[in-house]
Amino acid sequence: VFKPWCKQRAAQLFRFAHRRFAAGEGRGGIVFQFARTSDAAGGLWPTEEVGWRYLPQRSVGSLGIKTNHVLSAVQRYSPHQQCVVIVLVKEAKFDRFYFLNAPKSLQANGSSANGASAGRGGGDG
Repeated sequence: VFKPWCKQRAAQLFRFAHRRFAAGEGRGGIVFQFARTSDAAGGLWPTEEVGWRYLPQRSVGSLGIKTNHVLSAVQRYSPHQQCVVIVLVKEAKFDRFYFLNAPKSLQANGSSANGASAGRGGGDG
């Protein structure tokens, strides 16, 4: 449920993350935290940017749930071509991250990425 939502809003998520990066917050990720699996499955996530949270790389370690692979993702993505979306579900001790590629129309250097596709990364739960 969440991955398709990310794919649909890839351009908006990328712009949000890139603004934060360019404003001096550095590498990081957009973090969505849920108390229960049913909250995520039921679509109870903030749909507007005012409800989104960008967490700089230096703060990702404070998430506390199996964050080694998330920190690795934040360290290796290309801020001008991608953003990282981090999903945490406290109840299930579940974490997942997605790389979202910038839509070609938004790419800073015009290289060929895969458009607004989301990729599943690390995290078993």
